[in-house]
Amino acid sequence: MGRGPLSLPSQLHPSKFSYCFTPFNSSTTSHLFLGSMADLGSGFVHSTPIVSSPDNYPFSSFYYLSLQGISVGDTLLPIPNETFQIKADGSGGLIVDTVTVPTYLEEAGYDILRKELISRVDLPVANQTYIGLDLCFSLPPGSSSPPAMPDMIFHFDGADITIPPQNYMSYGFEEGLFCFMITSMTGLSVLGNYQQQNLHVLFDLDADVLSFVPAMCDGL
Repeated sequence: MGRGPLSLPSQLHPSKFSYCFTPFNSSTTSHLFLGSMADLGSGFVHSTPIVSSPDNYPFSSFYYLSLQGISVGDTLLPIPNETFQIKADGSGGLIVDTVTVPTYLEEAGYDILRKELISRVDLPVANQTYIGLDLCFSLPPGSSSPPAMPDMIFHFDGADITIPPQNYMSYGFEEGLFCFMITSMTGLSVLGNYQQQNLHVLFDLDADVLSFVPAMCDGL
């Protein structure tokens, strides 16, 4: 879904497109809408500018957003403003991706978020996992449910994405573990599809605006 020549929007040239990812545990397929069918419908629509991509490939093929901060519950994390900005050499920034599952955050910002999560979860951190995630908690033997968690909020330029606990924590991918579906990366941040479940996302390519609204995607 990027700007590259092989992406479907680049080949069909719609002025806008949208998608709505059904939950991972849903048997219903997700939806892609092109052109006039890419309508968000009812609900309060949030919008944020799509910022200019760096000129050098592959960064030029991505859609970038301006991530300005992260909150967990009512706590705005002390992440420096420049953490997720695009740098002069083309590195940095945050892209929206439809293929990557977990979200990847620049390491400096991720470390602050990781510490906040650990402070909120009264469970031991697992020493080793087999699913490639950095942070998992060990559930007590026989536990039937994970602990309650607050919403997480990604603050963008002019809009906030509220990420409910089921879209950033996983339970059941690996037995006995409660895992954080966000991890770290150096040089680029990626908003993955796990965090976009039940979010109807619209790209207006003429206006360079991304809009979104919470939705029951398996009901569209």
